[in-house]
Amino acid sequence: MREKSRMITTVGLMLTDYVCFVAAYLIALNIRFEGKIPGGYYSMMYMTVGVSIALFYTLYQLAMRWRYSFMEKRVFGEVKDIVIYDIAMVAFVSMFLYMTRYGVEFARWVLIYLAVILPVLMLAGHMILKSILHKYYTQENVKIKVLLVSQSAQLEDAFKRLQSNLSIQHSLEGVICLDAEREDIGTDYQGVPMLANAENMLELVRQYAVDEVFLDVNDEGRVACEELVQNIEEMGVTSHYCIGINRQDGKQGKVENYGDCVVVSYAKTHANEGMLAVKRFIDICGGLVGIIITGIAFPFIALAIKLDSPGPILFCQTRIGKNGRRFNFYKFRSMYIDAEERKKELMAQNQVKGLMFKMDNDPRITKVGNFLRKTSLDELPQFYNILKGDMSLIGTRPPTMDEFEAYNSYYRRRLSMTPGLTGMWQISGRSDIEDFDEVVKLDLKYIDNWSLLLDFKIIFETFKVVLMRKGSK
Repeated sequence: MREKSRMITTVGLMLTDYVCFVAAYLIALNIRFEGKIPGGYYSMMYMTVGVSIALFYTLYQLAMRWRYSFMEKRVFGEVKDIVIYDIAMVAFVSMFLYMTRYGVEFARWVLIYLAVILPVLMLAGHMILKSILHKYYTQENVKIKVLLVSQSAQLEDAFKRLQSNLSIQHSLEGVICLDAEREDIGTDYQGVPMLANAENMLELVRQYAVDEVFLDVNDEGRVACEELVQNIEEMGVTSHYCIGINRQDGKQGKVENYGDCVVVSYAKTHANEGMLAVKRFIDICGGLVGIIITGIAFPFIALAIKLDSPGPILFCQTRIGKNGRRFNFYKFRSMYIDAEERKKELMAQNQVKGLMFKMDNDPRITKVGNFLRKTSLDELPQFYNILKGDMSLIGTRPPTMDEFEAYNSYYRRRLSMTPGLTGMWQISGRSDIEDFDEVVKLDLKYIDNWSLLLDFKIIFETFKVVLMRKGSK
């Protein structure tokens, strides 16, 4: 039943949004061309753009998973999500027009009208769909009837947990309190009937109209519920057994299958796999564009490096990637070839407290290297690392081997996401930060608050930093 309702919500939401998009797109075209939409090549161009937007919406929907919280969201939440999608859609169309060269002939006002009309239609469509689904899910033969089984000591917490987290389709029909007194049976507990205790719960469940049973009991109660759980399964009713592993810090685990075992997984963050897939897709697109730019700039930069100082054009070093993986890290060489050996002599002049090395007027940097660093052109070869998957466009900077070997557990969490070409540290005045702990705080802030929107914000801020040459030394 749960899978059926999720499918209905998903299909309903996506069909509603497709209808809203087609309507908004046609309205935008008719307003711009005063009812006379161009034919021939132009008709095919506008159709191609429309199909690409529909495909983008499908990927966006899979990544953001609107359907999972659709019925619970209030109007403000809907407006926020729709506006964010609208901004992402405009950014996608702009990039698509540039890459396909349709931008020369595509009427800009069509996109402007679409960006204004679509959110209004989507919001209206979502509100109408919610109203329809609400009526459907609360029908007697559709709603999911739930029984709560618990004990006096934890009944209140279990009750509140269910009341605050169950979906609109779930209806808490009654409570079974294992250690309830006989005189309490038949009374109401916070508006929900107390139906049974340990003595008569099995008979009650057999006779009662129920779809799911939620059990939240202690160790003593688990023994009492063994027969009940077995009988519930035999009746074809779904039971949800609260595992009861509570951490002192209040963190919630995630129940998963691991091999042939059911486990509770604990992690600082549980990233959305769909969003990570979109992030990787963006990395591949960005990596391809970056490789093309690198290829164009390579002959000029290579010649300048060779004329300035002896040594290879590219600097290759082993760096540490996600969760301790080693990979070859590439940059245009900006230092003399004995830079690593001379680093030990200069450690006393290190301007960063902790596990990083920075100093003004570093004598190891060549004249051309100084220019490359200030313009961030030395970073271009890292687009190859991004294309391979060793790095991402946005993330934390990958540490060197000697830095990593000195990491403690707190620092190690910097590597819980794929390292990036740019990140929070780079847009926060990287050369002005004089304590490695500040770098770590910025990196962990990114990891704990990661979203695609944050990535786009960092990309935008990075362009500003590079153009203004802020924080590059």
